[in-house]
Amino acid sequence: MDRRLYGTVATMRDHARITQAGGTAPRAMRVERLVRPYDRDAGNGPDAPFTGRFYGREPDTAALASALDTVAAGRARLLSLEGAAGAGKSALLARARADARRRGWTVLTGRAAILEAANDFGVLRQVLAGLPPAPDGRSVPALLSASDDASPFDVFELVSAHLFDVTAGAPVLITLDDLQWCDTLSLRWLAYLAHRSADLPLALVLASSPREMSEQQFLLDELIASCERRTLHRLTQAHLSRWVADVMGPGADDAFVAECHRVTGGNGALLADLLPALAARSVPPVKESLASIEEIGAPAVSRRVLSWIRRCGPEAPAVAQAVAVLGDDGELVLVAQLAGIDLDAAATAADRLIKLDVLTNTSPLRHVHALTRAVVDAGISAGLRTSGRLRAARLVRDHYAEPERAAAHLMAVDMCSEPWALETLRAAADAALDRGRPEQALGYLRRALAETMPVSARAELLAGIGATEIGADAAGAESTLREALAVATEPSLRVRIGVDLAYVDAVAGRPLKSALEIVDEVCARLPAGRDELAAEAELGVFTAYMASADAGEFVDRRMSRLRDRVADDARLTVLTGVVDAWSAARRGRDRTECVRRARSALETIDHQRTWELRLRWPAVSALIDAEEYDLVGDLGGIDGHFGHRRGAAGDATVSACLRGRLAYGRGDLKVARTLLGAALKHPAVAGT
Repeated sequence: MDRRLYGTVATMRDHARITQAGGTAPRAMRVERLVRPYDRDAGNGPDAPFTGRFYGREPDTAALASALDTVAAGRARLLSLEGAAGAGKSALLARARADARRRGWTVLTGRAAILEAANDFGVLRQVLAGLPPAPDGRSVPALLSASDDASPFDVFELVSAHLFDVTAGAPVLITLDDLQWCDTLSLRWLAYLAHRSADLPLALVLASSPREMSEQQFLLDELIASCERRTLHRLTQAHLSRWVADVMGPGADDAFVAECHRVTGGNGALLADLLPALAARSVPPVKESLASIEEIGAPAVSRRVLSWIRRCGPEAPAVAQAVAVLGDDGELVLVAQLAGIDLDAAATAADRLIKLDVLTNTSPLRHVHALTRAVVDAGISAGLRTSGRLRAARLVRDHYAEPERAAAHLMAVDMCSEPWALETLRAAADAALDRGRPEQALGYLRRALAETMPVSARAELLAGIGATEIGADAAGAESTLREALAVATEPSLRVRIGVDLAYVDAVAGRPLKSALEIVDEVCARLPAGRDELAAEAELGVFTAYMASADAGEFVDRRMSRLRDRVADDARLTVLTGVVDAWSAARRGRDRTECVRRARSALETIDHQRTWELRLRWPAVSALIDAEEYDLVGDLGGIDGHFGHRRGAAGDATVSACLRGRLAYGRGDLKVARTLLGAALKHPAVAGT
């Protein structure tokens, strides 16, 4: 035996009691040097010799080589490699074993597993498996099954002595992977060996994921504290560039490398699966191939990713799926409800997934890597995905105040056929319009068309879509509005649709006649006594054309009839008078009367009514023409955002024109130039 390990044979005094049956004198231990160093994992299985290249791990491989050099000189070295799943710990262990074999050393290895954590001496059996029998003829398993009265210390002493008897003082490398799952007695043996091997040619290299808590955390911490610790971080994009060049050829686009880095998060194991899969499919490393990276990568890494998730317990797959479905709404409470498990179980599973670097340690929870999310999502059947999305939408709707959050989940399914879904999508569209995002609002409204609803609700929805298409400057507004008008029966809705169609005609540069025909058709079906709706229709056409050359034609052709129709309604008469004020100001007539009518209209306008609010334009225009700049105020309410038709180019152009004219009148020439320049981009609309 190697007496440097124990000092004297006297320290083995209990060996006789452990190895002999009742009263028989112990046999002398006889050591024979093996012809060749023993190699636990020569050439096959998951621990086969390492043959690949390393990227971004140069300092770590140098540290391993230095450690083996120290051991070759007769002194022990203990290293602990720490990092998340896929960081490259196993590959570095394989690299160390390959180096040790080249040096002619004895190589022993083991790998802990979470399901074997309660198996006494489970890892130690792996490390010593296959060693020749002890001098008394017993195998290593028999040594570990010593008599019942033997203490663990006795067993540690016995198997350690046998190990160094077999190696006869030659250098030994022991590697152990996934140390965090190691059973208690094997951990104690490793600690025993580490504390007694300073002058032995022993290299002990351990690998663990420190964020995965062990049931024997105190022992684990004590063992690692005696080692030189090296933390493995994620690979950078620069490291990945070299890897891509070696696997897929030189000249890879930066965008391609960046996308590979994004979907894997710089995880070495995922990259080791992804890049060969891309190369096997002859995917060129160029920008045009970005869409193929995740599509091909998800199947390539699925086996590895799913094994990581299963390591985290029976609830972990459901939690990972819930996080994938919820996306940016993955609060733990919602994750637990969607996964169908209690909050504590969800928290435990999420904590394990975080420690394994599958989920982010944030609130809301997210998948760390795009590829892991894609793998999890691909494992959900189409039916369950739809069901999960709808359940997520309802949970999110009840949990958050912002309707857009729930709407995002509804957008991912074809239809729901429940009233709350339609309400949520319309509320999300309104919120998007409030934030100045008409394109996003349009997406919600178009998706809402797939829901079941009464004809009246469909007409209202189509009218909203048409108006929003105007605001987003999207194609199809006219056809949508005409479809809405064909099914609408409610008078006020028909008037609103008619006014929007007139606006489309005005922006398209069509003559006033076209718009008047639409309005006449709408007004012909108004019930008796609905003079206010008639005024809304007529004045809507005027505000649509007020910046064009046809505005004067409207005054000449329609105002006389409109005055007669509203003569019995004082309020409507005041509002109608704004057209006369605008016309008179343009023609230079009776400035005092123009100002009076414009001010009366501004004081009468109900700001809660969109069609009345638009009358501020001609009123303000009349005041500017009359050079009454102080009476205009700050132009609040004429910023081009009018209720259902927010963001329309024509509305914004007229607003910019009015503001520019006001700035010019007040002497602010710089602001005037900017605003009028913006208006001149649409001269037909602005009437300039």
